[in-house]
Amino acid sequence: MCNTCAIFDAYQEHASASLDTLVSAVQGPFQVIVVALAGGWAIWIGIQIFVGTLDLATALKQIFFLVLGFGVFLGMQGGLIGEVFDASVNVMGGLSAEIMGGGGEGVSGLKALLQSVEDGIGGVFHIVSTIMSSGSWTQQIVNTVYGVALLIPYVILLVLFLAHAAVSLFRLTLICGMSPFLVGLAAFP
Repeated sequence: MCNTCAIFDAYQEHASASLDTLVSAVQGPFQVIVVALAGGWAIWIGIQIFVGTLDLATALKQIFFLVLGFGVFLGMQGGLIGEVFDASVNVMGGLSAEIMGGGGEGVSGLKALLQSVEDGIGGVFHIVSTIMSSGSWTQQIVNTVYGVALLIPYVILLVLFLAHAAVSLFRLTLICGMSPFLVGLAAFP
């Protein structure tokens, strides 16, 4: 059972929905801007060819990359960014889970990573509870102090891990959210 999976699933779903909303809101107006820039760029290339500062092969190469970049920009309308986001999260979580030793049965991606971390921390909790419950009545105070001292670094590690996982999801959301602008403007040399 994964306790933190529900939190990160909600975060991932919200990020994916926010990306879809952002792309659908930005795609149309930004497409008009890119078409206007492409028209201005084509006129500029035509002027350069007419004046003689640019040869025809270089102009065709620039126009080819402009058309290619615009084609990629138009291809992002069908939910490509959301698919890339989900695939990136699954690869990021799945690879980390495999490195850490697996994860849960039938679970993949970020859930596998969270399950793997929870299983590792759960083993430490089990060891600490065994230590704290062992020994005679006179040794209970020492065993309790030892168990708490053993548990504190792992609790801090868990908090740091969850913070890093949340930051990774945020960075991925930000990169995917900026991708329409990056792809739209990448066609211009």
